[in-house]
Amino acid sequence: MATPQTTFAQQLGHHAELGAHLSPAFLRSLEVLQLDADALVREIDAECARNEVLRVVPRTRERRGDPERSAAFLETVEDRPVDLFAHLRRELAFLDLAEGLAAKVLALAGRLDERGFLDADRGELAALVGAESLDAALAVLHALPPRGIGARDAAEAMLMQLEAADPDRPLVEAILRQHLGALAAGRRAEVADALGIDAEGLDALVSRIRDLDPAPGRRFANAPAEPLRPDLAVALEQGRLVVSVGDGSLPSLAIDRRIAGLAAEPGMPRERRRELAGKLRSARSLIHAIAQRQATLQQIGAALFAQQREFLRRGAAGIRRVRMGELAASLGLHASTVSRAVAGKTVWTPHGLLALREFFEDAGRGPTRAERDALVAAIRGLLVGDPRRSDAELAAELARRGLTVARRTVAKYRALLGLSRSQLRSSDGPPESEP
Repeated sequence: MATPQTTFAQQLGHHAELGAHLSPAFLRSLEVLQLDADALVREIDAECARNEVLRVVPRTRERRGDPERSAAFLETVEDRPVDLFAHLRRELAFLDLAEGLAAKVLALAGRLDERGFLDADRGELAALVGAESLDAALAVLHALPPRGIGARDAAEAMLMQLEAADPDRPLVEAILRQHLGALAAGRRAEVADALGIDAEGLDALVSRIRDLDPAPGRRFANAPAEPLRPDLAVALEQGRLVVSVGDGSLPSLAIDRRIAGLAAEPGMPRERRRELAGKLRSARSLIHAIAQRQATLQQIGAALFAQQREFLRRGAAGIRRVRMGELAASLGLHASTVSRAVAGKTVWTPHGLLALREFFEDAGRGPTRAERDALVAAIRGLLVGDPRRSDAELAAELARRGLTVARRTVAKYRALLGLSRSQLRSSDGPPESEP
């Protein structure tokens, strides 16, 4: 009996080859298949924000394979520096919020600038999350660490870092809102008189203000661009290959049966019934598409890393690159399915985080940075001994050293070294001919 993923792959190949009509649900599956883990989380957040039929449900950290190893993998990933949006999403996961509220908070978080400010008027925000939910969503956002996130300006961000009952708060607010110019000009006595305090009291307030962060979002500005949610994890455990899809870092989704059931209630307006029916279809198609994506990655990952045991033992020197078409054929999948599934995806390995593309040898795949550096170093070494070697001769020598590369590529890297063929022709003697 065909597995669900085999059926999906066969459908994809059939549609791709025959140009057949693609249903909206099938198109959704193709779109989700191509998303990396970070992009998929953003898509889930966006869908939850606009679709009240879809909700996030609590999940455990246990995934396929050994639960302790899986939890350790997730903790390793989460301990990496994250950007502000990823940080807020993680903090929200620890809160027990009303249905749909977390998604609305994340929608607001998506509008924060690099300082952590919510630079939009109330009308724009109400249109984003709904006027009836705006205050509740803002309250949650403002309560998330670091305090001051979601403020409209630096003064508000700093005030949000003080407790409402703090006796110094009114005076701090007066300084931030009215007297910063005078303080900057050195008119401290004038400010103290305006506040009705002595110089010592003003010094204490100024000291407190210096401890407040005027842009709490900036501490996340230098988070690395490296994906924080690997799509796969692979390891050898007592000689046994373990490949896990990184679904533990994805929100777990479900249909809200209560809201979906409103469409069948007597007296429900026709337009509202149509709206809910459309949202129900969209929610179901996303859940199904995510399941298809995860099954595809699991299937491809297991087959791919069954051929990478040397890599798992030795590191990059042991990579055995495979042809994408051959791997697809061995699984009974269409090549386009594998291509879509692999594009932009990463895998967490015993030797660090790598792109899945690194394990494939396909037309159009360029060298990695490490391969490029090694190639440039090898060409430089050859040219030091004989700078007039032709590109074809260099390519042949590189092949003998285990670096298979086209003559055109050699010419490109020779030029990067400042030793192009045109420069060599300007030297004494006739130019060398090349094939």
